[in-house]
Amino acid sequence: MGGKNTKDIDTKKIREIIHKINSPITTIMGYSELIQRSFSQGIDGSSDANEKIVKWVKAIHAEALRIKDFVKELSGEIPKNRPD
Repeated sequence: MGGKNTKDIDTKKIREIIHKINSPITTIMGYSELIQRSFSQGIDGSSDANEKIVKWVKAIHAEALRIKDFVKELSGEIPKNRPD
């Protein structure tokens, strides 16, 4: 009975990890696609277009930092190997 409970906890933790990683990755992909489209269609050089791109790049950076922080947090949960 204890094994199933542990498995349920592990499954929940894995789903949470997947969600915490997938959410910012989806945002990064979306904004990077917008930037690619903007450049492939030719940017008109207007300040409005430039402001949008800066906004998108800032969002990409923020989401990348979010992933980095989560990975750092996750790595702290992994027990260090200790000599016995």
